[in-house]
Amino acid sequence: MRAVEQAWIESQYEYFTVRVARLEKSSRRVKHLRYTLFISILLVISALFAFGEVLRHVDMGLGVPLKNSLTFAMGLLPCCWECGNCTRTRWRPASCYGNTAIS
Repeated sequence: MRAVEQAWIESQYEYFTVRVARLEKSSRRVKHLRYTLFISILLVISALFAFGEVLRHVDMGLGVPLKNSLTFAMGLLPCCWECGNCTRTRWRPASCYGNTAIS
């Protein structure tokens, strides 16, 4: 009986060692992606402040100015990030349901 317990403990130790390593790698990747997202949003905000009037006159097609497209993309990226994360977890922010109020 003692040998079975020892084998189970070693198996659990090996499983959790591998699992922790995988979670740490995933955590680092998420940290880098969030940092990149933050920097890109700061760059867009800076571009909007520095070149706002010029960007207002640059047409992206369909009559949508580049300034509006950048503003929309800047707001959409964090929403996409959160909705992408909520498919892997049980908790889902209200924005993933298509409305802000969940009854």
